[in-house]
Amino acid sequence: MSDRRLILSRLRTSATGPAGRKPLGRLRYWTLAGALLLMLSVGWWAYSRTTDQDLFLKAGKLVRAARYTEALALYERIFYSSSQAELAEQALFDAANICYFNLGERRRAIELYNRLIASFPNGCHAPQACFHLAKIFASDMGDLPRAIRAWEDGLKVRPDSPVVLSTEQYLEALSNVADGYFSLNGFDEALAVYQRIADDYPGTHNANQSNLKIGIIFQTQGLYRTSLKPLKTAIKESQCDNCQFMAQTSLVEAYENLEELDEALQVVHAMAFLAGQEEYKQSELQRLQIKKRRLASGSKPTRGRRTRKRA
Repeated sequence: MSDRRLILSRLRTSATGPAGRKPLGRLRYWTLAGALLLMLSVGWWAYSRTTDQDLFLKAGKLVRAARYTEALALYERIFYSSSQAELAEQALFDAANICYFNLGERRRAIELYNRLIASFPNGCHAPQACFHLAKIFASDMGDLPRAIRAWEDGLKVRPDSPVVLSTEQYLEALSNVADGYFSLNGFDEALAVYQRIADDYPGTHNANQSNLKIGIIFQTQGLYRTSLKPLKTAIKESQCDNCQFMAQTSLVEAYENLEELDEALQVVHAMAFLAGQEEYKQSELQRLQIKKRRLASGSKPTRGRRTRKRA
């Protein structure tokens, strides 16, 4: 009986031996292979991440050592090789800044800023790249139309962007747009932007400047009565002596062209002149008094001084 059991046991072992253990071997094989692949992937990711960050730190050291050409090459390498969008964008932004601010390679800077805007339209550096482009177009190339477009692109709402412009940045760019149109004699476009600044940000320096420019635009269009309100607002709210003085002189011109010389004289009397400007005040008072007497005598005086187109 015991011999029979031994034979049956051996038969079962031979029947299920290698074949019976095969599924368990396959499972172990694929488990080990998967674990190894995962370890390699994590290791490669960590290696590439560390490498990109190390290159970025090295590029920063090169910048601080004024080795700009070498730093530029590293930043561009990071942009092309890094799988980290934020690091790639930062590297491209730094590369463009090196070209513009350190190497004076204006056209190369334009190319890199445009590449950043195209590659990362909602990136944290996209608005600033637009503003740098605008500065290049306006200051270095004298191309105001392109500068205006760049400023306007920088002001576009980017709902997916991790960065929101500060009020100061927004107002500066918006004022640049308005001033650009003003310089190109695009008074209707400039007026719309200036009015937006004055209405939305009252009491700010930009709003005071905008009210002054609004008044000057109206005067340029012969709308002297309409120019009074923004000029008075600029005088009342301005904390800048120079801005206030410019608004006061513009208000005098408006009253003079309206032949309301008593009001013009009141504005001159109220002017807070800086040291050395008292002579100008006396000259203005004398000129306006003479004009007032001529107007009262019935003789036709020369109309107000020629209005200015630029502040």
